Amino acid sequence: MQDREHDRTPGSRMVSAIETAYAAVQEICPELPPVLFVLGTGADPRRPSTIKLGHFAAGRWSSVADPSAHVPEILITGQGLQRGGRDTFATIVHESAHALAQVRRVQETSRQGRYHNRVFRALADELGMEYRPAKPCPKLGYSAVTLADETATAFADEIGR
Repeated sequence: MQDREHDRTPGSRMVSAIETAYAAVQEICPELPPVLFVLGTGADPRRPSTIKLGHFAAGRWSSVADPSAHVPEILITGQGLQRGGRDTFATIVHESAHALAQVRRVQETSRQGRYHNRVFRALADELGMEYRPAKPCPKLGYSAVTLADETATAFADEIGR
């Protein structure tokens, strides 16, 4: 039997690695819902100077087995993937904080989802992120959370994939 891992396309191997990383985050936070991962572009023709690394969209996809069941989406962009394993994992965890907010039914953003409030920061902290600046960004709030070194160490295998 041939090695199926070797036969898969780079895109399917990437999605598999991302799904494995998310499953590892779910192990520390079982509240996180199942999601559908999408790889795409972060380009926004309306805002060409900004780069989107990812997003969370609640209820974006319907289930084939049950069209009334909706599955959230996490987008990871090519621009984000270019930043490497640690930063891609940080994007997965960032978007997981949004997923956790949706499950808990708490408001973590405002201004069309751009401003990340203190609730977001607390959720991100819970998942192993940290916010280092002294004050939140006036436009994006606490969006610029980063992966804590301890979290990166704990998830080194997932980051390496």
